[in-house]
Amino acid sequence: MSNVSSNPVFTTTGEGSQTANGGPMFTGPDLLELNGQTDLSTIITGQNGAYVKNITVEPYDGFMSETYPFQIIAIGCGPSGAGMRLYLDFINESGETATLSLASTSEESHMVKCKTDGLISFNWHTTMGEGT
Repeated sequence: MSNVSSNPVFTTTGEGSQTANGGPMFTGPDLLELNGQTDLSTIITGQNGAYVKNITVEPYDGFMSETYPFQIIAIGCGPSGAGMRLYLDFINESGETATLSLASTSEESHMVKCKTDGLISFNWHTTMGEGT
């Protein structure tokens, strides 16, 4: 983790955009703020009822934590419909990209492990099947 202060404030890049830039957001108690809101469920949405309610960056201390000491957590649910997923592609200031897939139609916690923190950008999209 960097000694630089965390900045959890992000903005979308334009009307109807599914890309957000800001940060860098480091591990800590802050919820990601997008366009002035920490409840993201009306901003980060996908097809068939998919949404993300909030995003945090936290330390990770589970399996392979020596390699992946950080995690990005998104609370939300995936779209209804067989094979549908809401994808979030996160980019950290190191250039590392981590992709999180939400498939469950129940609101729950989803996590992707990272080698670095310092979230600076992310995008979201709904896709059928395994690929993006």
